[in-house]
Amino acid sequence: MKASLIKAVVVSVALLGVNAFAVAANVENKVVIQVSSGDEADQTLALNNVVNVQKEFGGADKVAIEVVAYGPGLAVLTPKSENADRVKSLAKQGITFSACGNTMKAMEKKSG
Repeated sequence: MKASLIKAVVVSVALLGVNAFAVAANVENKVVIQVSSGDEADQTLALNNVVNVQKEFGGADKVAIEVVAYGPGLAVLTPKSENADRVKSLAKQGITFSACGNTMKAMEKKSG
């Protein structure tokens, strides 16, 4: 089961598109928001912050935002997440989502 979760995370992250941070080299403002909690309310709060930051800076062309998920927070990037549709929508708006490689390796070791 954990192996399928890891595959789902990898597929989810791969489907989210190009790395907006790399593309947004000319953007003056860059913000990274971490998601490390498995609690869906905390994850929703982090995604709300993404929207608020983007609005505060005046739109996607003014700020590049990357959400980095690690530890239990990696669940936000899975298809089973309560926020899955919102993550997809934000990714289409240029928000970058990244999964911690160390967390994914640790999960893979545990699942075999």
